[in-house]
Formats: sequence, C-alpha cells, structure tokens
Amino acid sequence: MAFQERRPTAAVLAAMAITVGFTASGCDSGGRAAPSPSAPPSWAQADPANPGWAQAVPSRRSWRLTHMFDYGDFDAMEGAILFGPADGWAFGETNSLDEGEVFPIALRWNGRSWRQVNVLPRLQGVISSMSASAPDDIWVTVHGDVDTYVLRYDGHRWSQVRAPAAEIFAVRTLGRRGVWLMGNDVGKPTNAWLSETAARSGGGPWRKTRLPVGYLRWVAPVSGPGMWAYGGNRVARLDGAKWREVSTDGALPPDDETRTYTITSMLALADDDVWLFGERGETNEPYPLAAHWNGRRWERVAVPAGRRFGQACVDSRGRIHVIASPMLFDSPESAVVLSRYPDGRWEVSTIPVPQGTAARLRGLAVVPGTDEVMVFGEVEIAGERNNGNGYTSSSVIYISAGGDGAAGPPR
Repeated sequence: MAFQERRPTAAVLAAMAITVGFTASGCDSGGRAAPSPSAPPSWAQADPANPGWAQAVPSRRSWRLTHMFDYGDFDAMEGAILFGPADGWAFGETNSLDEGEVFPIALRWNGRSWRQVNVLPRLQGVISSMSASAPDDIWVTVHGDVDTYVLRYDGHRWSQVRAPAAEIFAVRTLGRRGVWLMGNDVGKPTNAWLSETAARSGGGPWRKTRLPVGYLRWVAPVSGPGMWAYGGNRVARLDGAKWREVSTDGALPPDDETRTYTITSMLALADDDVWLFGERGETNEPYPLAAHWNGRRWERVAVPAGRRFGQACVDSRGRIHVIASPMLFDSPESAVVLSRYPDGRWEVSTIPVPQGTAARLRGLAVVPGTDEVMVFGEVEIAGERNNGNGYTSSSVIYISAGGDGAAGPPR
C-alpha cells in the first residue's frame, strides 16, 4: 500500500493563522467562547474531601504545526518517544474505510521535519504502546485484528521480538536490566512478563507474574526500576519483584449503582510523586477527577471542570500538561491542553486548526532539554462522526512555540 504525505496548503495555513488569534482571547478552535465550568455534581457537593473546581486562565503558549499526514481515510498519531530537540520517533495509524485494513505509521524527527520509516513490511495493526531506554533500545506493541506484535529498534533496524502468546498491550524497557510486558491470556486476568535478556537475545525467556488486580491496562514508569500500572479504577505498584495493589480510598470516590470512576491516565514521576487523571460518571454524565500520591497516601486535586482527561506529561519547570477533550466524543469542539503549575494554578491553551475542523488529541510529550511540548492526534471535520457514514481525518503533530506563561494575573 503506497502512502502519500499531505502537507498543509496555503489555505489551511491561512485558516490556522486566523485560529491562532483565538488562543489569547480564551476561545476554542471554532471561534466560540470557551465553555464556563459546569456545576459541580451532587457527589462533589456532598463530599467533604472534594477540593472543588479550579479555574484555568488562558495561556500565551502558542502551537506550530510541524506536519500533517493523510495516508488513508482515517489517520491519527498516538504519541512519541523523544530523545532531544532533534531526535525522536512518533507512532500512529492509518486505515481505509472501504477495506478496513489498519497499518502502523512510524516517523523520525530530526528537529526540522518528520520522515516516514517502514517498521516492518506488510505488518497490520495499531501501535498502542511505546517505551525506550535509549535511541538504540526502542520497543512498541502493535495490535492487529487477531495477533499482537512486539517490535524493537536496535539503532539500525526494526525486528519482531519473540513474545508470549497473549494479548500484549503495554511495554516498559529497563535497558539492560530487562523488559516488562503487560497483557492477558484470552479470558484471563492481566499478567506481567519480565525478560532480563530480551534486549540482548531478541526475546525471552519470559517469566510470568500474575498481577494482584485484574485487567490493568497501562504501565507508567518512574526513574530507575520502579513502575506503576492502572486499569479501570485499580492501581498497582511494583514493589521489588512483586506487584501490589495500592488503594485509592479517600482520594477517589467509591463506585455505587449509578456512579463509577475510571482512571484515564497516570503520570509517575517518582515513587512519592504519582498523578492520576480520570473521570467520574453520574447518571451517564462524566466529571473530571485527579489525585496525587505523595509516598504515603492519595490526595484529591482540584481540576477545571467540563472536559475529560487524556495523557499527561511534565516539563523541566515542574508544570504538568494534560490533554483535555470535550465530554462528548462527537462534540464539534477541539481538545485543549491544560497546564498545572506547582503552586496549583491552571492554564488552558488551544490548538490551531482549520476552520470547521476539530482537533482530537491522543498523546503529548516534552522535548528533552527544553520546555517545549509536542501534541499528537488528528483533525477531522467537526461533527462529521454524526452522519452515520464514518468520517475521515488527517494525522497532525504540533509543537509549542514561544509565548509561554499565563495571560491572566498570577494567583
């Protein structure tokens, strides 16, 4: 299947330049006034531990489109591994609405532009997880319709790794200390596999460990060998060689018959500095949640209302950046980036998109050695998902460019 890159046309760039003007004024990408925080849900009003809602001021952070891709009918970038301002990889997917075939996309960053790299010929599936300890030790998982693949880049070429015969949905490399895989056998709870020789042998032998809670979905690394994992509303921590559940009681509300909460992302910065982002549903209307682990207990964190949280990252100044999408998946509004300062202040910045389109963001990463942030996702015609005939989208990658800092007065 031959892919063609689509660069932004002059008309697209002109429309995006107009959109940028709304960033400073606090409007979203469609030119509408940014929605005001919704009323607190009833559980929040009745919960004495709830810190209330935080207010986000408009940011002066601006965003520059580094590439737009249109390989098929539906395209999206999932995220990236960055080693410096001029070295990194981005991963995504493309598929055809007619044929239904999904292909992984891998791009190489040189500081100025992105270049497509063939991972493995004829490989089908979605790159769903990525991890690296160095530029010559990059691991990704690929989900196909039937099979799951684990791939590794050794600095020269990509190759398939001999992995357990299971559905693998997360990978975490520790370099020469080993590689962790997380997944499950069909119809069974989540397992974790550790290979201490995979980086040298190309795969295995793998030692299986049953996780203390079922169906954890993602691995969040910390500096050193430590790791955290989450899935649904459960959290586990790697304690030595064993995984142990860590209760979130007191920080996140309990489930009941009408309300549940789901963890949507985790940011593990150190063993005593872990962040959870999620949402709480009440009568099918979700509300955002966040909590922080200080090494002893979880504490609830006040967040801006009205949007659901996605992936998060932290920059060298200690600011946490998190994707915040509309509560409704088919909303005509674009996703934004919320940034939290160490003193608790929140900022919101919008992504410039062509008029009549909406940004759907899937991943973000800080450029090492800088305070710049890259975001990865897709742009689609606003509201096009509602027509019942499917929709098309173009992959996009943005990088923050200057003008950083709050537009409003400090609080």
